[in-house]
Amino acid sequence: MAVVNILGVEVDQVTFTGAIEQISSFIDHGQPHQIVTVNPEFIMRAQHDRAFRKVLLEADLAVPDGAGLIWASRILARRAPRRARHAKVTLTQRVTGTDLLPALAARAEHEGWRLYLLGGGPGVAARAAQILKLHHPKLKIVGAESGPLLSDDGKPISLDQAALLDAALARIHHAKPHLLFVAFGAPKQDRFIARYRNELKVPVMIGVGGAFDFMTGSARRAPALFRILWLEWLWRLILEPWRFNRIWTAVVRFPLAVLFNKD
Repeated sequence: MAVVNILGVEVDQVTFTGAIEQISSFIDHGQPHQIVTVNPEFIMRAQHDRAFRKVLLEADLAVPDGAGLIWASRILARRAPRRARHAKVTLTQRVTGTDLLPALAARAEHEGWRLYLLGGGPGVAARAAQILKLHHPKLKIVGAESGPLLSDDGKPISLDQAALLDAALARIHHAKPHLLFVAFGAPKQDRFIARYRNELKVPVMIGVGGAFDFMTGSARRAPALFRILWLEWLWRLILEPWRFNRIWTAVVRFPLAVLFNKD
Protein backbone atom coordinates (compact mmCIF):
# COMPACT_ATOMS: atom_id res chain seq x y z
CA MET A 1 0.00 0.00 0.00
CA ALA A 2 1.33 3.44 -0.94
CA VAL A 3 2.00 5.94 1.82
CA VAL A 4 2.20 9.72 2.03
CA ASN A 5 4.79 11.28 4.30
CA ILE A 6 3.41 14.43 5.92
CA LEU A 7 5.90 16.19 8.18
CA GLY A 8 7.52 12.89 9.09
CA VAL A 9 4.30 10.93 9.71
CA GLU A 10 3.38 8.23 7.20
CA VAL A 11 -0.29 8.02 6.23
CA ASP A 12 -1.61 5.18 4.10
CA GLN A 13 -3.25 6.02 0.79
CA VAL A 14 -6.44 4.14 1.51
CA THR A 15 -10.09 4.74 0.75
CA PHE A 16 -12.91 4.03 3.17
CA THR A 17 -13.77 0.78 1.38
CA GLY A 18 -10.12 -0.15 1.20
CA ALA A 19 -9.74 0.36 4.94
CA ILE A 20 -12.66 -1.98 5.65
CA GLU A 21 -11.10 -4.65 3.45
CA GLN A 22 -7.69 -4.22 5.06
CA ILE A 23 -9.25 -4.57 8.49
CA SER A 24 -11.02 -7.73 7.33
CA SER A 25 -7.64 -9.08 6.20
CA PHE A 26 -6.12 -8.26 9.59
CA ILE A 27 -8.88 -10.20 11.33
CA ASP A 28 -8.34 -13.17 9.05
CA HIS A 29 -4.64 -13.02 9.88
CA GLY A 30 -5.43 -13.21 13.59
CA GLN A 31 -2.37 -11.42 14.99
CA PRO A 32 -2.78 -8.08 16.85
CA HIS A 33 -2.92 -4.99 14.65
CA GLN A 34 -3.18 -1.32 15.56
CA ILE A 35 -5.01 1.25 13.43
CA VAL A 36 -4.48 4.97 13.96
CA THR A 37 -6.80 7.66 12.60
CA VAL A 38 -4.33 10.41 11.77
CA ASN A 39 -5.48 14.03 11.71
CA PRO A 40 -3.56 17.36 11.70
CA GLU A 41 -3.42 17.43 15.50
CA PHE A 42 -1.73 14.02 15.50
CA ILE A 43 0.89 15.22 13.06
CA MET A 44 1.60 18.43 14.94
CA ARG A 45 1.90 16.57 18.24
CA ALA A 46 4.30 14.12 16.62
CA GLN A 47 6.66 17.01 15.79
CA HIS A 48 7.66 17.31 19.46
CA ASP A 49 6.41 14.07 21.01
CA ARG A 50 8.78 11.33 19.85
CA ALA A 51 6.96 8.58 21.72
CA PHE A 52 3.70 9.45 20.00
CA ARG A 53 5.42 9.67 16.62
CA LYS A 54 6.79 6.16 17.21
CA VAL A 55 3.26 4.88 17.91
CA LEU A 56 2.01 6.38 14.65
CA LEU A 57 4.91 5.06 12.59
CA GLU A 58 4.61 1.55 14.02
CA ALA A 59 0.84 1.26 13.48
CA ASP A 60 -0.26 -1.37 10.98
CA LEU A 61 -2.64 1.04 9.25
CA ALA A 62 -2.70 4.84 9.41
CA VAL A 63 -5.88 6.22 7.86
CA PRO A 64 -6.35 9.90 6.89
CA ASP A 65 -8.88 11.26 9.38
CA GLY A 66 -8.96 14.89 8.32
CA ALA A 67 -9.50 16.99 5.22
CA GLY A 68 -6.30 18.84 6.07
CA LEU A 69 -4.29 15.74 5.28
CA ILE A 70 -5.78 15.47 1.79
CA TRP A 71 -4.92 19.14 1.18
CA ALA A 72 -1.40 18.67 2.56
CA SER A 73 -0.74 15.64 0.33
CA ARG A 74 -1.69 17.69 -2.74
CA ILE A 75 0.51 20.60 -1.72
CA LEU A 76 3.48 18.33 -1.11
CA ALA A 77 2.95 16.59 -4.46
CA ARG A 78 2.93 19.91 -6.31
CA ARG A 79 6.15 20.97 -4.63
CA ALA A 80 7.98 17.83 -5.68
CA PRO A 81 10.55 18.14 -8.50
CA ARG A 82 8.76 18.16 -11.85
CA ARG A 83 10.31 14.86 -12.95
CA ALA A 84 9.03 13.16 -9.79
CA ARG A 85 5.53 14.59 -9.61
CA HIS A 86 3.96 11.74 -11.53
CA ALA A 87 5.21 9.37 -8.84
CA LYS A 88 3.99 11.40 -5.88
CA VAL A 89 1.11 9.85 -3.98
CA THR A 90 -1.82 11.93 -2.79
CA LEU A 91 -4.60 11.08 -0.38
CA THR A 92 -8.05 10.95 -1.91
CA GLN A 93 -10.62 10.27 0.81
CA ARG A 94 -11.15 10.86 4.52
CA VAL A 95 -11.42 7.74 6.64
CA THR A 96 -12.67 8.71 10.09
CA GLY A 97 -12.99 6.60 13.19
CA THR A 98 -16.52 7.93 13.62
CA ASP A 99 -17.52 6.48 10.24
CA LEU A 100 -15.54 3.27 10.58
CA LEU A 101 -17.33 2.19 13.77
CA PRO A 102 -20.85 1.73 12.30
CA ALA A 103 -19.50 0.41 9.01
CA LEU A 104 -17.43 -2.22 10.77
CA ALA A 105 -20.38 -3.10 13.00
CA ALA A 106 -22.45 -3.82 9.89
CA ARG A 107 -19.66 -5.97 8.47
CA ALA A 108 -19.20 -7.69 11.83
CA GLU A 109 -22.85 -8.74 11.95
CA HIS A 110 -22.41 -10.46 8.60
CA GLU A 111 -19.03 -12.01 9.38
CA GLY A 112 -19.73 -12.98 12.99
CA TRP A 113 -16.93 -10.81 14.40
CA ARG A 114 -17.04 -9.99 18.11
CA LEU A 115 -16.79 -6.32 19.18
CA TYR A 116 -15.62 -4.68 22.40
CA LEU A 117 -16.24 -0.99 23.14
CA LEU A 118 -13.91 0.71 25.63
CA GLY A 119 -13.92 4.36 26.69
CA GLY A 120 -16.16 7.39 26.63
CA GLY A 121 -17.86 8.90 29.66
CA PRO A 122 -19.79 6.85 32.25
CA GLY A 123 -22.34 4.67 30.47
CA VAL A 124 -21.56 6.03 27.00
CA ALA A 125 -19.98 2.84 25.64
CA ALA A 126 -22.95 0.79 26.91
CA ARG A 127 -25.41 3.16 25.20
CA ALA A 128 -23.39 3.01 21.99
CA ALA A 129 -23.55 -0.79 22.17
CA GLN A 130 -27.33 -0.66 22.56
CA ILE A 131 -27.66 1.56 19.50
CA LEU A 132 -25.44 -0.73 17.43
CA LYS A 133 -27.50 -3.75 18.50
CA LEU A 134 -30.69 -1.92 17.61
CA HIS A 135 -29.45 -1.50 14.04
CA HIS A 136 -27.71 -4.88 13.88
CA PRO A 137 -29.64 -7.39 16.03
CA LYS A 138 -27.27 -10.29 15.31
CA LEU A 139 -24.15 -8.27 16.14
CA LYS A 140 -21.95 -9.85 18.83
CA ILE A 141 -20.84 -7.19 21.32
CA VAL A 142 -18.87 -8.95 24.04
CA GLY A 143 -18.09 -5.91 26.18
CA ALA A 144 -18.84 -2.20 26.58
CA GLU A 145 -17.38 -0.10 29.38
CA SER A 146 -15.91 3.32 30.07
CA GLY A 147 -12.65 1.87 31.36
CA PRO A 148 -10.03 3.56 33.55
CA LEU A 149 -8.90 7.18 33.58
CA LEU A 150 -5.55 7.51 31.84
CA SER A 151 -2.89 10.18 31.51
CA ASP A 152 -1.67 11.31 28.08
CA ASP A 153 0.98 8.59 28.08
CA GLY A 154 -1.72 5.91 28.32
CA LYS A 155 -1.05 4.99 31.95
CA PRO A 156 -3.62 5.02 34.80
CA ILE A 157 -3.67 8.26 36.77
CA SER A 158 -3.85 6.60 40.22
CA LEU A 159 -3.62 3.26 42.00
CA ASP A 160 -7.41 2.95 41.96
CA GLN A 161 -7.46 3.50 38.21
CA ALA A 162 -4.62 1.00 37.82
CA ALA A 163 -6.84 -1.62 39.47
CA LEU A 164 -9.67 -0.70 37.07
CA LEU A 165 -7.24 -1.01 34.18
CA ASP A 166 -6.12 -4.49 35.23
CA ALA A 167 -9.75 -5.59 35.52
CA ALA A 168 -10.61 -4.15 32.08
CA LEU A 169 -7.61 -5.84 30.47
CA ALA A 170 -8.67 -9.14 32.02
CA ARG A 171 -12.24 -8.77 30.71
CA ILE A 172 -11.06 -7.94 27.20
CA HIS A 173 -8.63 -10.86 27.18
CA HIS A 174 -11.37 -13.23 28.37
CA ALA A 175 -13.94 -11.92 25.84
CA LYS A 176 -11.57 -12.47 22.89
CA PRO A 177 -13.04 -9.83 20.58
CA HIS A 178 -12.03 -9.51 16.95
CA LEU A 179 -12.33 -5.72 17.11
CA LEU A 180 -11.55 -3.43 20.03
CA PHE A 181 -12.72 0.18 19.69
CA VAL A 182 -11.00 2.51 22.15
CA ALA A 183 -12.46 5.97 22.80
CA PHE A 184 -10.09 7.59 25.30
CA GLY A 185 -9.19 10.43 22.95
CA ALA A 186 -5.74 11.03 21.48
CA PRO A 187 -3.00 10.42 22.39
CA LYS A 188 -4.26 8.28 25.31
CA GLN A 189 -6.12 5.74 23.21
CA ASP A 190 -3.28 5.22 20.73
CA ARG A 191 -0.63 4.86 23.45
CA PHE A 192 -2.91 2.51 25.38
CA ILE A 193 -3.30 0.26 22.35
CA ALA A 194 0.43 0.33 21.58
CA ARG A 195 1.25 -0.51 25.20
CA TYR A 196 -1.15 -3.45 25.56
CA ARG A 197 -1.59 -4.77 22.00
CA ASN A 198 0.61 -7.83 22.50
CA GLU A 199 -0.96 -8.60 25.86
CA LEU A 200 -4.54 -8.34 24.60
CA LYS A 201 -3.90 -10.11 21.29
CA VAL A 202 -7.00 -8.57 19.67
CA PRO A 203 -6.73 -8.84 15.86
CA VAL A 204 -7.77 -5.20 15.30
CA MET A 205 -7.54 -2.35 17.81
CA ILE A 206 -8.51 1.13 16.73
CA GLY A 207 -8.77 4.48 18.50
CA VAL A 208 -12.04 6.16 17.61
CA GLY A 209 -11.95 9.38 19.64
CA GLY A 210 -15.44 10.82 20.08
CA ALA A 211 -17.23 8.15 18.03
CA PHE A 212 -19.24 6.84 21.02
CA ASP A 213 -20.27 10.38 21.95
CA PHE A 214 -21.44 11.16 18.41
CA MET A 215 -23.36 7.88 18.16
CA THR A 216 -25.19 8.40 21.45
CA GLY A 217 -25.82 12.11 21.02
CA SER A 218 -23.51 13.04 23.90
CA ALA A 219 -21.77 15.27 21.36
CA ARG A 220 -23.06 16.71 18.09
CA ARG A 221 -21.18 15.93 14.92
CA ALA A 222 -20.95 18.60 12.24
CA PRO A 223 -23.78 18.45 9.67
CA ALA A 224 -22.99 16.84 6.33
CA LEU A 225 -22.68 20.20 4.56
CA PHE A 226 -19.94 21.30 6.96
CA ARG A 227 -18.10 18.01 6.39
CA ILE A 228 -18.39 18.27 2.62
CA LEU A 229 -17.01 21.81 2.68
CA TRP A 230 -14.20 20.80 5.09
CA LEU A 231 -15.59 23.16 7.74
CA GLU A 232 -15.94 20.78 10.68
CA TRP A 233 -13.45 22.93 12.54
CA LEU A 234 -15.85 25.89 12.32
CA TRP A 235 -18.72 23.77 13.68
CA ARG A 236 -16.58 22.64 16.61
CA LEU A 237 -15.53 26.21 17.32
CA ILE A 238 -19.15 27.36 17.39
CA LEU A 239 -20.26 24.58 19.74
CA GLU A 240 -17.08 24.24 21.80
CA PRO A 241 -15.15 27.52 21.87
CA TRP A 242 -12.96 26.15 24.67
CA ARG A 243 -11.32 23.93 22.01
CA PHE A 244 -9.80 27.01 20.38
CA ASN A 245 -6.20 25.89 20.91
CA ARG A 246 -6.81 22.51 19.29
CA ILE A 247 -8.67 24.07 16.39
CA TRP A 248 -5.91 26.67 15.98
CA THR A 249 -3.40 23.82 15.70
CA ALA A 250 -5.43 22.05 13.02
CA VAL A 251 -6.45 25.00 10.83
CA VAL A 252 -3.53 27.42 11.29
CA ARG A 253 -0.37 25.83 12.66
CA PHE A 254 -0.64 22.66 10.56
CA PRO A 255 -1.17 24.40 7.17
CA LEU A 256 1.69 26.80 7.92
CA ALA A 257 3.98 23.90 8.84
CA VAL A 258 3.15 22.17 5.55
CA LEU A 259 3.63 25.32 3.48
CA PHE A 260 6.98 26.16 5.05
CA ASN A 261 8.29 22.61 5.24
CA LYS A 262 11.61 22.35 3.39
CA ASP A 263 11.86 18.58 3.12
